[in-house]
Amino acid sequence: MSTAFQPERGFSLFDSHIADLARGFGFHEAVSPALVGEIPPEARHGIQDSEIWEIQNPKSRELKHLRVGLLPGLIEAAARNLHHGIREVRLAEVGKVFRATPPPLGSERHEAALLLAGQSDEWDRPGAERDLYLELKGVLEALLEALGIDSLRTDAYHEPCWKLGTGASIRASELRLGQLGEVAPSLASALGLNRPAWAAVLDVAALAEARPGKRGYKPISRYPVSTRDLAVIVTADTQHADLADAIRAAGGGLLDEIRLFDVFEGDTIGAGKKSMAYALEFRAPDRTLSDREVDGLVDAIVRTLQTKFGATLRGGTPASRSGGTPS
Repeated sequence: MSTAFQPERGFSLFDSHIADLARGFGFHEAVSPALVGEIPPEARHGIQDSEIWEIQNPKSRELKHLRVGLLPGLIEAAARNLHHGIREVRLAEVGKVFRATPPPLGSERHEAALLLAGQSDEWDRPGAERDLYLELKGVLEALLEALGIDSLRTDAYHEPCWKLGTGASIRASELRLGQLGEVAPSLASALGLNRPAWAAVLDVAALAEARPGKRGYKPISRYPVSTRDLAVIVTADTQHADLADAIRAAGGGLLDEIRLFDVFEGDTIGAGKKSMAYALEFRAPDRTLSDREVDGLVDAIVRTLQTKFGATLRGGTPASRSGGTPS
């Protein structure tokens, strides 16, 4: 039986499925009011006054517009929770947003939004510095994988709701699914949030379109994986998606998985530079890879990154963590 999304059945089941997945990843589901007050300019980029529904006789100034996005409501909810002593905020919401165009009835669509803020429990990861970007990106990858959506990539993207240099567009193949970034300080401040927060906003209709009609089956390899950690120093404006594409092309068919697990900027790296560390997993479907084969593939990847991005290795030779047979 096909699991394809059927528009005529509405979005309610799909919305609920996304919310269930978010709860499974440790998020609390938020339910924000559809009626809101003044919409901060950072949260209505490209939306004209004529596109925003305004209630003619509102009960108060805080209830005079229909919301045009979920992000402001999550920011306000995060601010309230942190103000009341909650250390770590993980919020998710799936719901309708509204436009007054085209007249006379306007339009509505469904969004899904995730937000991370605050500090995790010190007993959970003692001494660890929380990287909200990597944490949120990992959740998004897991969420999309659970929906059967692969080929995820992020491209540099900016809207005023994101802090400059942090925004990214989320795509699957050529279909744009949404965006993520660090909430712009001006937007956070306008909504009462005084701490850094990272968020993602997804278009539910695009998720439904990207979702495959039938889930495929891929046999699990009988042979072990060989893993290498590779850390490179690149210019600060280098994008993860571009590096990952180059790594994947150079690694060929034996490169099974790429995972970004650390991004670092500091005096030890140099001005205008950053370190990006990847876990690379190699596997063959018909044999156990030798260390020599894996090392050769890693060398090819390093040469490609040096040529395309002027990258230099950080910390010497890429480290082997598991798998592989001796040369």
